[in-house]
Amino acid sequence: MKKSLYGIGFWMPTIIKGFSTVISVQQVGFVTMIPYIAGGIAMVIVARHSDRTGERRYHTAISSLVGALGLLGSGLFSNPFIPIIMLSLATIGIYSFFGSFWSPPSLFLTEASAAVGIAIVNSVGNLGGFVGPYAIGALKDATGTVASDLYFLAGSLLVAGILALIIRKQYSTSLFAAADQKQA
Repeated sequence: MKKSLYGIGFWMPTIIKGFSTVISVQQVGFVTMIPYIAGGIAMVIVARHSDRTGERRYHTAISSLVGALGLLGSGLFSNPFIPIIMLSLATIGIYSFFGSFWSPPSLFLTEASAAVGIAIVNSVGNLGGFVGPYAIGALKDATGTVASDLYFLAGSLLVAGILALIIRKQYSTSLFAAADQKQA
């Protein structure tokens, strides 16, 4: 997931510039704001809904799949306006993922084990964040287009969404039941 977050974070201006040859650098900066504004608003809305319903698994999986759909769509269309909408959808999915993903560990783990568990997950995620931008640069250099970059990032989000769905229902339910007992 961090691979996609850092991939679009580092490369979104380049990706947007690749959609049109007539857009200026200043316009690229203004257009780059659109997906981040949409992502920030959606992140708050999805996190609130996840908190209100107490459901994390599907919020995490659907956010990943929405991000994958947005990145895939960004690479498929040549009209510069549709890819911006799709990049906004991707940013919405990527940013919405984090609230529902990071909240369960602190609910059911003790303070010491939560710190260790979160550190391990974050370390593995940072490896993806390290590899992602380099992979995008290498793919762009090899293919000369940003579409392959977007497909690569979409694939990583698709894998994250599938992994979130694979978690057994009884396991995720028991984790939240343990968290509810701990809070009571």
